Amino acid sequence: VDTVLEGTALMLLEQLIPSVLMQIGDGDTELVMAVMPLVNGYVARVRKRELEALAGTYVPAFLRQVLLAVAQRCQLPADEDPSPDSEEEDAQGDLRHELLIIYRNIG
Repeated sequence: VDTVLEGTALMLLEQLIPSVLMQIGDGDTELVMAVMPLVNGYVARVRKRELEALAGTYVPAFLRQVLLAVAQRCQLPADEDPSPDSEEEDAQGDLRHELLIIYRNIG
């Protein structure tokens, strides 16, 4: 892999990730589901680099931010309808599944 290209891609991702994390925390479900593969891939890359460099002795700031966004998203809003329709319930179930995958990938 071209190191210049890889460096540029990582720089762009680092600029994009704060917005993505903000969306995970309280964005539209469809948008959050669309960015999940990006977040999962980035988490895996960060974990691999950190484990290689530091033998997993700490959780880097980025991973803490992801955990906070996941925790925020998992909280039920006070004004949420307690009996969502079937389609909305399915979407929320899919989202919870994706959030659980991210949580496990961080751990």
